[in-house]
Amino acid sequence: MKKLATLLGGASAVIAGPALAADIVIGVPNWPSVNATAHILKVAIEQNLGLEVELQNGTNPIVFEAMDSGAMHVHPEVWMPNQQNLHDTYVKDKGTVTFNANGVEAFQGMCVDKATAEAHGITSIEDLTNPDNAALFDSNGDGQGELWIGAPGWASTNVEKIRAKSYGYDQVFELTEIDETVAYARSRQCNQGRRAVGWVLLHAALCVCPA
Repeated sequence: MKKLATLLGGASAVIAGPALAADIVIGVPNWPSVNATAHILKVAIEQNLGLEVELQNGTNPIVFEAMDSGAMHVHPEVWMPNQQNLHDTYVKDKGTVTFNANGVEAFQGMCVDKATAEAHGITSIEDLTNPDNAALFDSNGDGQGELWIGAPGWASTNVEKIRAKSYGYDQVFELTEIDETVAYARSRQCNQGRRAVGWVLLHAALCVCPA
């Protein structure tokens, strides 16, 4: 179980920071749920507070660094403990980012398409260690299944590497790291072709940073 929380910077950041075109700048990393949350926050802030909000793309480290300098004010979705290092640096050590105490619980786990799971009795992560089950996900004939564990650079991708090694299914699966958009496109192709699909499922959480 993960924890999603809002990060808030000191109110003085808007005044003391560099000149900005917008009143509030929200950082937007590269996964769908954080993008959706950022747009929801933009509409809510503009309609309820009358402030101009700008959305800017950036990785987790870039958004945290920008919040530290005052160039950005909000990170809409921070996964904990995946981003523990960034949290400790900017929230605990430097004190330039405030962590919202009202975060929500979220889950990071594995998914498989329903038809494959039901046909082959796959009900738990331990079932992935079975070579016969892994073979169901083999698309290139090399004897190993392919399992998407996340995009390169995601902290959650490293978590999945450790999980795979801990359970042992790294021995029968090729752990694939590709961009999320490409992964979803491949999963659609597999479903249309009635091939088994395996991937990591992330339920995101909300975080907001300095304003």
